[in-house]
Amino acid sequence: MNQDKEEEIKRIKRGLSWVEIKNALQAEGCFICTIVKKSVIKYFGNILHEYALDADVHRKVISSSGLCNTHTQIIMELEKKRSDGLSIASLFETSLHKEIRILGEVEDIKYKKRTNDIAGIKSKNDLRNYKNQINEILIPTGKCAGCEQEEFTESFYTHESLRLWKDREFRKLYESEKIMLCRSHFINMISEAENIEVISYFIGVQKNKLDKLNFLLSEFIRKHDYRYQKEMTDEDVGSWSALLEYLGSKKDVRRKDYINN
Repeated sequence: MNQDKEEEIKRIKRGLSWVEIKNALQAEGCFICTIVKKSVIKYFGNILHEYALDADVHRKVISSSGLCNTHTQIIMELEKKRSDGLSIASLFETSLHKEIRILGEVEDIKYKKRTNDIAGIKSKNDLRNYKNQINEILIPTGKCAGCEQEEFTESFYTHESLRLWKDREFRKLYESEKIMLCRSHFINMISEAENIEVISYFIGVQKNKLDKLNFLLSEFIRKHDYRYQKEMTDEDVGSWSALLEYLGSKKDVRRKDYINN
């Protein structure tokens, strides 16, 4: 490893990003999922606690007509644990006002059609055009605030991990049996890698982990035969949930499909 790379790794390991990565690598499953989930929960916690009336936050939520389903459920559960719903009501009240206003605009399309003597919808093309006008009003222009936070966190920690890939401590933690990137974050890691050596490392580790998972899953299925049930291990039992997490990511983390442009 050249001196510049060694200095870069030392710099990263002096910062908070290494603390987050190290802690996540001591959990189970996809460590990027673990970091992303923690970041989003902290982000929404801050909003509910301090920024429910912040104008910039309101503008962001209004532009996306609320949040995506995943992040709606997260913020709802957080508010149930911490308060009686006042912060949610305060935060999303302006989105409700916008929704009422834009539905008025949708109704106005029908009114204008009547005043222009258009006698209803007479063809599929008329209907298509009418629905397109409605969609232009209803479809949000902004992105879910939770998704933006998730994407920022994911990008930052993916790049930090790629910079750490030759570090012994990182490798030891990353290569442990309890850690495996979900498919979505594995693809992202490969997409963001800057040379073939890095790509080969992450592919090799992932292949070894999937081979082990395949063995455990086969054993889990085999040991359901009454003759082998006493041989069942905790690792065997956990194989099916580990496979689901690999394919679909951790709970409350949105799975994404990455295209390397």
